[in-house]
Parts: sequence; structure tokens; C-alpha cells
Amino acid sequence: MQYIVSLDDESQFRLEKMLTDNSFWPSKIPPHSFQQLIKWAVDDYLDVYDSYLRSQKDGQ
Repeated sequence: MQYIVSLDDESQFRLEKMLTDNSFWPSKIPPHSFQQLIKWAVDDYLDVYDSYLRSQKDGQ
């Protein structure tokens, strides 16, 4: 599946700056592309959602 992400100019500028700011990233290793950053973000949210689903199941 492929998605298109639209950003305004300010968000685009901040993302470009964030990708080159090694001090922001753990181990000083930023993603190598916007696509990798988006993949990391989606993977993180999927992990959070899986945890949420487990907690819902355990609570019932």
C-alpha cells in the first residue's frame, strides 16, 4: 500500500531540518529519508495500537 503525505511549507522546512539534526535522534542516527521517518512513525503507532488492543483484551 502506498500513501501520499501533503505538508505545508513550514512543516516541510521543519522536517528537512529535523532529518539533518543528528543531536535530535537517539544514537545520533537520523532516518535516511522522509519515507523511512514515516515508516518509523507508522510502526510506532502500530505498536501502541497493538498494546492498546492487548490491554483491552486482558481487561475483559
